[in-house]
Amino acid sequence: MSNLLKRILTGLVLGGIAITGTILSSWGAFTLCTLVSVIGLYEFYQITGLKSKLAKSFFLLGTVFIWAAMGFELADDSSIVNGHHFYPFFKNHFVEVFAVLSSFGAILLLFEKKVKKPAQEMGLMVMGIAYVVLPMILYFKIPFMTKWSEYGFEGFLGILFLTWSVDTAAYFGGRFLGKHKLWERISPKKTWEGSVSGAIACIGLSVGLNYLWPVDFNWIVVGVIIAAVSYT
Repeated sequence: MSNLLKRILTGLVLGGIAITGTILSSWGAFTLCTLVSVIGLYEFYQITGLKSKLAKSFFLLGTVFIWAAMGFELADDSSIVNGHHFYPFFKNHFVEVFAVLSSFGAILLLFEKKVKKPAQEMGLMVMGIAYVVLPMILYFKIPFMTKWSEYGFEGFLGILFLTWSVDTAAYFGGRFLGKHKLWERISPKKTWEGSVSGAIACIGLSVGLNYLWPVDFNWIVVGVIIAAVSYT
């Protein structure tokens, strides 16, 4: 089986599970965001080459704790559908939880002799939270912001579809048309042709979503933002 076919089959299976779970229940969206946060943070720490296993474990457990707290709030329907506040625990105590995580992470780093640059590793660990976990938390809020009285999967899935459209069109555009490197130092395989293909697909889909799934924001604006960010 070719690598391309494996990618397609994997995408169809995992994508189908994600879409089905999200449409059926808000818990599907919650599970997806939790898994992406934990796995994404772990991958981020692996890529950056962090040496402190204790601190990495602590931050990963902290991420699970934050999502568990949000899960308790999700179980309380009154706090979810209230248009005046979202997830009181997260809103009122996230700064305190984040401060405690950072403090304990710093202490753990100091006790690991193999960590030669604890300040640098601490910065990368905090960056992982800001780069991976925080965006997923904000993303999880979208279904509850598009319909004030009930869970609305349209906003959640719409952004997921736009992101997939960029990646898919950019991959095939670059594979079959790509000749000119976009930003080789940052992403060696990206090409101008692939990036433009992804942007066209994303903005085109956003136009369709404006008619298919009207929400409280403009899909075209979201599509342009996602297409622009995808260039990096």
